[in-house]
Amino acid sequence: MATKNLVDLEHYRLHALMLSKEPSTDCWPVNLWWTTDLHLSGVFQKLTQFRKDPFKKVRFALLPDEDNEDLEPKFNDLEGDTPKPDNNKFKRLNLMWGKRIQPWGSQDYLSELRSLAESLDYKDLSICALRFGWIDLPQENDSSSWHYQSTLGIRREKRD
Repeated sequence: MATKNLVDLEHYRLHALMLSKEPSTDCWPVNLWWTTDLHLSGVFQKLTQFRKDPFKKVRFALLPDEDNEDLEPKFNDLEGDTPKPDNNKFKRLNLMWGKRIQPWGSQDYLSELRSLAESLDYKDLSICALRFGWIDLPQENDSSSWHYQSTLGIRREKRD
C-alpha cells in the first residue's frame, strides 16, 4: 500500500493495473496488449493515452495533383470539407547521401501509392492517398512549420 511518497502510490497503481486479478472500472485491462490483437491498430493508444497532449491536432495528407502525373505530391490541409494545398508549412529537404550511405526502403511515395491503389482496386489515386497518406500533427500555433524528407519523414522546424 502507498504510504510514504508519490513513487509508492505510482507503484501501487501500476501493480493494480497490470497484475490485479480484479478488472478495473476506470481503465482498460493492460493484458489486452498481449491477449488480443489490439496492438495492430492505433485505436487503443488513442483511447488510452499515456500523457496529456494539450495541442490541437491538424490533419494533413500528401496528395498527388489532379492528373496524378506530378512527381512531387503536395501536402494538403484536411481540416474542412475539401483538401486545401498547404505547402507553405512544409519545407522539403533535399539531402545528399554519402558514397556508402543509401536508404534501404522505397523512397518513391507516388509509386508506392499507385501500387497500393492497384492492389486495393482504387480507381482514383487521391482517394487512396486520403485514406492512407495522412498524418496528424500538433498545432502549437498558426505559424507551426515542418521539414519533410521523403526517406526520413517529417520533423518540426527548429526556431532560433
